[in-house]
Amino acid sequence: SVRNDMGMVSFLFWLDFFMIPVLAPWAVATGEVFEVADWENKGSAMAWSFLMMVSIMGGLRAYSINLTVKYASALTKTAADILTQALTIYVSLFIFHTTVTPVLHVGIAITITGFAFYTGVKYFEKQKKKATAKAQKSIEEEPFLRKRANTAESV
Repeated sequence: SVRNDMGMVSFLFWLDFFMIPVLAPWAVATGEVFEVADWENKGSAMAWSFLMMVSIMGGLRAYSINLTVKYASALTKTAADILTQALTIYVSLFIFHTTVTPVLHVGIAITITGFAFYTGVKYFEKQKKKATAKAQKSIEEEPFLRKRANTAESV
């Protein structure tokens, strides 16, 4: 595939680069491009540093998503995304001093509990597969070991 030929980081770079023709007309149509000229922090090094940090973090998130899909499954990635969204909501409650209802706490608790349950089930399934593979390997090696022991006794 194209992604495998050019590497993951290169693929993400070109994917983002080719999104410019898609997003630029939208930015012009909504007027966001013209608001940048009036941005009061455009001369602030701190604002640009923050913008760069957010961009780098977005790139790291995209890279980690690709690693998750490469070494796990799409379902695992989806479960991790749901946990990320729940934790983002919970952290934003404290940052923005949002009024919290019991229903919100229950919803987030159910989400995190479901993620923990899914993680536990996946872990125990992996352990079971490892144990089964180990037992299968020892069964396959047993005739070889018996034959080798008989050869050693006959010498």
